Amino acid sequence: MSSQSPRLFRFMWRDGVFVPDGRTATFCDDEFGEGEIVTFERHEERSTASHNHYFACIAEAWNNLPETDERFPTAESLRKWALIRSGYCTENTIAADSPEQARTIAAFMGNQEGVIIVVRDNVVKRYTAKSQSMKAMNKAEFGRSKQDVLDTISELIQVKRKRLEEFAGKSA
Repeated sequence: MSSQSPRLFRFMWRDGVFVPDGRTATFCDDEFGEGEIVTFERHEERSTASHNHYFACIAEAWNNLPETDERFPTAESLRKWALIRSGYCTENTIAADSPEQARTIAAFMGNQEGVIIVVRDNVVKRYTAKSQSMKAMNKAEFGRSKQDVLDTISELIQVKRKRLEEFAGKSA
């Protein structure tokens, strides 16, 4: 594929056929042969308003955390923690020879934003928050993750999600 290829291929449904839209047409002319069959997948654009509201909710929640709660130095650290707690993460497991070795391994893994390390007996588990970028999550998955993350954060700050969303809407 050409280095100038579009990130997303856009097509318009017209008169019973998909027609390449904009620069996608030029790319398709250059890339594909006449009669070639190409498989593609529908991609729903995410709403910028929904995206911005989500981050406003997280900022609002972070601004209302008790000052004594030092687990989340930034709103981003709160979001990544909530992603992991909501199951939007990857998990890696290491079985050590002993609980002591497991604690040593965990110590060497460091303390990074977006990572939670859990040691149980001789097992170390590393949970890493998934990306919510448009490339990493489609519209439907982002919508589910947004709701789940806001539910997790709402539970943490002991407020209903709808109330958090209302407050964030006023400050956005």
